[in-house]
Amino acid sequence: MKPTILIAIITAVIITIIRTVIQSVRSKVYKPTIENNVQKPGKLERFIANVLLFISIFSLFFAIIGFIMAEMEMGTVFTVMSVIFISVTILIKRAHNMSYQETDTYFILQKGKQSQKVYYENIVDWEAGYNEIEVLDQMNVDGKYVRVNIKIFAPEILLRKLADMTFEGKFYQEEQVYMNDPNRKVEFIRYLTQNKYGYLVEDYMKQIENNYI
Repeated sequence: MKPTILIAIITAVIITIIRTVIQSVRSKVYKPTIENNVQKPGKLERFIANVLLFISIFSLFFAIIGFIMAEMEMGTVFTVMSVIFISVTILIKRAHNMSYQETDTYFILQKGKQSQKVYYENIVDWEAGYNEIEVLDQMNVDGKYVRVNIKIFAPEILLRKLADMTFEGKFYQEEQVYMNDPNRKVEFIRYLTQNKYGYLVEDYMKQIENNYI
């Protein structure tokens, strides 16, 4: 088997296993680390980074052994694997260099050196992203949505505030695509329940059920 094919297979298998474990753990027991009311990525992220770092060192060790033994294919395979997993480890550490804090009136999202403070009253739209809730702050001059990861963090106050504003009609849409749900009530409740946040809006869930009976 060619080294490149072997590299692709081994890397794909390892990444698939790690991805499956991460999704399973996050959906069941994952919680962020909270210090002084500031949420940070939990122990799972650190564990993942450490596992990948271990795999990188393991691969590098066998790469050196391969070259010493003049096994060029072995050395090449493990060298490439080491580079791949070191790169992934660095990306994970950079991606999770962030924190989240929320109060009854605003939230602060810190990503690296960039800090974004958003008052709930200034939110004029929301979008559902993959593992994220995206909100549009009318005070944000660049018009970009602020993306909060709902799997790494637990933005319960933000999500409840968005639910309240949704049912108050703040996000009313006239587009035909929203004809049957112009205030996006059903859409938002479905989004929360699918992401294990249904406990925040049990009152609104009952309200919707009563309206459809």
